[in-house]
Amino acid sequence: MSAVGELGVEAGGVRMVLRADRSLWLPEGRTLVVSDLHLGKAAVFRHHGLPVPEGDTERDLGRLSEAIGSCGAERLVIAGDFFHAPAAQSEGVLAAVRGWRERHAGLAVRLVVGNHDRGAAMPPGDLGFAVSARDWTEGGLTFVHDPEEVVGEGYGVAGHVHPVLRLKGRGRMASGPAVPCFWVRRRVLVLPGFGTFTGGAAVRPVVGDRVYAVADGGVVEVPRELVRG
Repeated sequence: MSAVGELGVEAGGVRMVLRADRSLWLPEGRTLVVSDLHLGKAAVFRHHGLPVPEGDTERDLGRLSEAIGSCGAERLVIAGDFFHAPAAQSEGVLAAVRGWRERHAGLAVRLVVGNHDRGAAMPPGDLGFAVSARDWTEGGLTFVHDPEEVVGEGYGVAGHVHPVLRLKGRGRMASGPAVPCFWVRRRVLVLPGFGTFTGGAAVRPVVGDRVYAVADGGVVEVPRELVRG
């Protein structure tokens, strides 16, 4: 297994690129796809009196800007959970997000609504996001938030799970913390959470699944039999 900064794959008959920054690049449509930023999550924790450091929103928006710039993306699709909760939209978080949007004013952004994007947690209208309430289909792909909600014949791209994996054995990846991964299933590709303050759920791949770990600045396919269940 050899890690690279990005890795081209085909899923659902569509050529796509898995990137080490935890984004997905669709070169045919010049579209960058991310999921589960959970912006302002640290602000929510602080709102409830927990001593969590500031700066997570600015860092994640900076990473997103780098991804957009490095790909030359013309469109951004967010597969759910842009903000973490209504309390995430503090004055400082909103200022950072609006500043980011101004720097990418020409970028078409579509949000596919996730379980955290409800009511007062929805992005403000002045951000100019197109919003799909449940799913959005284009170019042979159906973008949803929850992978269990993929319906119809199209291939899905989803988030929600924040998939991570750990290897069996005694290697560094086995003994260290779980790492984010892309989980390519029969009908849906599950993206890793893009936000740095999101946590994760361990994947349990079955026959036919493929998993790609994001580690050491690269993306590497991990044989299913090496994944700790």
